[in-house]
Amino acid sequence: MSTANVQVQQGDKPQPVKTGNTNEPDYVRLSNGVLMPLIGYGTFQLQDADMVKQALEVGYRHLDCASLYGNQELVGRGIASWIAADPSKNKREDLFVTSKIFNDEHRPELLRKSAEKSIAELGTKYLDLLLLHWPNAFKPGSGSSFHGDVCPAEGEKPPGCVVFDDEVTHEQTWRAMEKLVDDGLVRCIGLSNFSHKEVTHICNIARIKPTINEIELHPFLAQKEFVAWCASMGVTCLAYGPLGGPNAYLPNDLLPHPTVTKVAQEAGKTNGRILVKWSVQRGVPVLVKTGTASRLKENLWGMMDYKLTDEQMAALDSLENGKRLVTVPWKKWETEPVPDPVPSTKA
Repeated sequence: MSTANVQVQQGDKPQPVKTGNTNEPDYVRLSNGVLMPLIGYGTFQLQDADMVKQALEVGYRHLDCASLYGNQELVGRGIASWIAADPSKNKREDLFVTSKIFNDEHRPELLRKSAEKSIAELGTKYLDLLLLHWPNAFKPGSGSSFHGDVCPAEGEKPPGCVVFDDEVTHEQTWRAMEKLVDDGLVRCIGLSNFSHKEVTHICNIARIKPTINEIELHPFLAQKEFVAWCASMGVTCLAYGPLGGPNAYLPNDLLPHPTVTKVAQEAGKTNGRILVKWSVQRGVPVLVKTGTASRLKENLWGMMDYKLTDEQMAALDSLENGKRLVTVPWKKWETEPVPDPVPSTKA
């Protein structure tokens, strides 16, 4: 299915496009009318361009990238190789390509350069989705690492520490994002790792609303209230880390959890497939990642051919404990309750 010529209808709430024999969506319709594949391929730590080509050959159409990952040129080679293999069949417009602006690129001029660089590295002419990777803005040159501690206000600054940028506001950053849409370089803009207060702020100042909030989401951290609230704001939550790893920053005790294993055995599936299915069955788009060719099919094929029972879904839901497996020293997560969903204004 091509997603490039979908009529944009500002203000629509995200609606799943239901196809397949389980009546579950293969695509999600975002609030601006654009279709995004329900299951995407994450490229964090990917080191092989051929894996990108293989993922596209298997059937993935959403590639989730970021300037921080440092491998977008490699991803671009994989895309180009896939297109070159059958140019009459394999089209760029059939792909949904995402990139992200990192924390030290929030200033408008740097944001623009980052987006243009991503497009050039990926060789895609435009981006389907551009996200602010995190809400935190770092001063340019102060660090571009997930792991850096916040620099002390006074005294010597340890190597690798980060300094928050108080010379740029979210509004200035978002205006630069909107300009990319106006100029035809980006089709959709969105957020990643934003809290409900931060999402609210962006929605209040936005001329072009965010369509996505990419967040950590799995049975330990289901965030049901937050997902529902974001949807009521016209923002679709996109799940990363559905398996709780293997590249999380805390030990992964989700994938081998006895409850996950029990459900997997009952369904005749692997633990990984069950955790991806848990998101899919909720209608939440999800990103999977693997560096193993055999796992590419496992995480995609046949996902719409079965359903977990209500009891199995409830068993996985019962694992909720609020545990984040991706943590960074410079991000403080809100602990206040998420507001109730915003009532629809449609008749």
